Amino acid sequence: MNKPLSIGLILTVLLIPGVRLWAETDAVIQAFDQLRAFQSGGDPQPFKTIEAAVVRSYSDSSLRGVLLEQFETLLAPSVCFETRRFACCQLALIATGKQIPALIPLLREETMADLALYALERIPGSAVDEALVEALAELPNGQKQSVIYTLGQRRSPLAINPLGTLLTDADPAIAGEAVMALGRIGTPAASQILLTALSQADPPAKNTLTRAGLHCAEQLIANGQSGAATEIYNKVYQSSFTPATDRSAALKGLWRAHVPTAYADVIESLQSSDRTMRLMAIHIIHDCATAEETGRLAGMTEQLPLEARVHFLRALPERPAPALLPMLRQALADTDPDLKLAALQALAGSSDMASFPLLIRHVSSENEACRQAARDGLIKLSGSAVSSAILAEIPNVKPEIQVILIQILDERQAFETANQLLRYASSSNPQVKSAAQKALRSLADPEVIDPLINLLVNSSPSDVAPLRSIFSAIARRNDSYQMITKSLLDHLDSIDQPARRIPVLQVLGDMGLPEALPALTTALHDADPGLGYAALTALGGWVDASPLNDLLEVARNHALPTHRVLALRAYIRLVDNASSLSPDEKLADLHTALSLHPSDQEKKAILGVIAKLPTLAALELARNSLDRESVQSEAALAVIQIARSIYLKFPDVAGTALNQVLQTQVSSPLQDQARAVLGDIEKIQSYLTDWEVAGPYFVENKTCQELFDIAFAPELPDTPVTWQPMPVSQLNTHPAYLDLLAALQGGEQRVAYLRTHIRVQDDKTARLEIYSDDGVKAWLNGMPIHANNTLRPILDQPDLVDISLHRGDNILLLKVTQNNMPWGAIVRLVDPK
Repeated sequence: MNKPLSIGLILTVLLIPGVRLWAETDAVIQAFDQLRAFQSGGDPQPFKTIEAAVVRSYSDSSLRGVLLEQFETLLAPSVCFETRRFACCQLALIATGKQIPALIPLLREETMADLALYALERIPGSAVDEALVEALAELPNGQKQSVIYTLGQRRSPLAINPLGTLLTDADPAIAGEAVMALGRIGTPAASQILLTALSQADPPAKNTLTRAGLHCAEQLIANGQSGAATEIYNKVYQSSFTPATDRSAALKGLWRAHVPTAYADVIESLQSSDRTMRLMAIHIIHDCATAEETGRLAGMTEQLPLEARVHFLRALPERPAPALLPMLRQALADTDPDLKLAALQALAGSSDMASFPLLIRHVSSENEACRQAARDGLIKLSGSAVSSAILAEIPNVKPEIQVILIQILDERQAFETANQLLRYASSSNPQVKSAAQKALRSLADPEVIDPLINLLVNSSPSDVAPLRSIFSAIARRNDSYQMITKSLLDHLDSIDQPARRIPVLQVLGDMGLPEALPALTTALHDADPGLGYAALTALGGWVDASPLNDLLEVARNHALPTHRVLALRAYIRLVDNASSLSPDEKLADLHTALSLHPSDQEKKAILGVIAKLPTLAALELARNSLDRESVQSEAALAVIQIARSIYLKFPDVAGTALNQVLQTQVSSPLQDQARAVLGDIEKIQSYLTDWEVAGPYFVENKTCQELFDIAFAPELPDTPVTWQPMPVSQLNTHPAYLDLLAALQGGEQRVAYLRTHIRVQDDKTARLEIYSDDGVKAWLNGMPIHANNTLRPILDQPDLVDISLHRGDNILLLKVTQNNMPWGAIVRLVDPK
């Protein structure tokens, strides 16, 4: 039977929150007791307890009351400095007016005054100001200066008159601090005291008063009291003794206060000999003045000296108001080049078409700087009508100006003008024609393909190359290869004259689509040699090996010897470039080319392609040409390049071929290259380079060090394993690094297996040097010979394993673990001695 809950237990449960609050408060009071007795270097825990309580007090008013009462007890002189400092810092967060009487006495202590002010400054209300003002009279100068600063920071109106009496204090530091505090307070009453003092002060004191007055004026402007601010700004600006930096600040203040006389002041400063004043005027014109204000200023520049007018024009914003055009037009009519240039540069950012005639007129200026400024202005001039207006001007100007206008359209990216620019792409003037063709490479789109084909068909041979580049640019930019090819083929059927069909075939070759192959292969056999040549050129650079048989047919059977030679060269070039062909297929095609009894020039080209094929058969074919003096250098270079690419797997064969090169009469540089590769081969003789790889193998949630002792398929008898060839690469001074990270596409917490065969003539002992990243386990002929379960990079010192090899074939198996980052191994076979 269940027993009923007792009354005491029920009350305990109901009162748990209150019990918890009481416990927390008790802990806080206990922490305060500890701090009252705290000595420097003691246990910091009470500080942490109270800091946490202060944070909680933001949502707990009763806790805050306890804290404030206790903090006052920590301010007593008997408490250590560290604790009193802590109390002031915390009171800065939560103190109210009730703590003022406890904090004010601390102002008399030199070490505590600033800490007390730190707390007092953050207490809202005038009571703090009253207490601070009252304390001023009885404080030493050091603390008094700090109190003055605090009153300024609090912008206390109650402090204005007391601070005013301190402006003539015998201590310059006190007087200076009072001046700056009045500036920070920034009220009309404070400004009047500063103005009076400024009128009566000696020059040394005026600098501080001026800076305080400017600060005060800024506060007044921010509070909408521009009248009081203007009085200060006028006083500062009109003083001949004020430094230019302060006068320039006053000038800007007058402008911000919208004082009517500020316009004349800006114009006056614009022609000032003082650079600071001049720069401020320029800043106001460029960054502060509205379009209407700039127009009003412009009307005041007519009587300015030339240099000041130039300054004004250069100060105009990037987009001058339309109202400024009359002034700019007048400046452009002036004979002074600097004034003209400044006006053109001002027009450069205009968005008003009314600027267009002014800019276009100066594109042909004799002054290079003005010409460039007008050009830049037309490029930047916004609005859809600008490009049309430029286009309309081209027929009316000299060829040299036509070139400039076409270039401007190009830089404006005026795509809408491409169709009209086609007429200039066949201009009789070479410079105009070249500029138009260049612009069309940037601007033309598929809409101009048909007229562009007509232009191509009727062009002179010298124009074909630039026109072809336009087609290629359109195709790349718009992925319009298919559309261009179709249009070209449609036009090709209607062109009777062979000479006009040639450029179409050339562009079809540039497009490189299969749809064009029938037209090109048909042209190979055309009676017109020009068409055949065009087709040969196009097919020689084809994107795949499709035209090989057609080229071979022409190389074997064409009636013209020149076409047979050109076809063979195109065939060789296509074999070289065809990525779809394997090295063995390329080599077979090159054998076919050699069977056609090519000249030495074509043999050299064939050897150049053979040099890129990293196979033993390619090396053998290159070696067979070493005894032919006419192609000996090319054959030697091919041998060297192939040997360099295969010597890691076939060092003996590569070495034999390179020694054969050294026995020929080739040039010293070629012999030096052969010796260098032989040196590399000698260096790697001790490295094992012919490897296979299997893996990676991993188990979920198992680390690489745990995987080290798990047997995977390559360790298990009669278990199928997929082995792949393992490439080697250079790592630092090691020429045969097995980069598992690259071969197995990365990964972490896994293992891989490496396998190689070591063949020896007789039984012998040897030593393995094994470098691994990370751990490694090794078997020789199925028997374990080494294990090192570690995490490491490739180190300078390898693991050394002495082994016994039996005559014939020996199988070495490695298991390499991967933690993270690089993953691989290096193995050398050396004499144990």
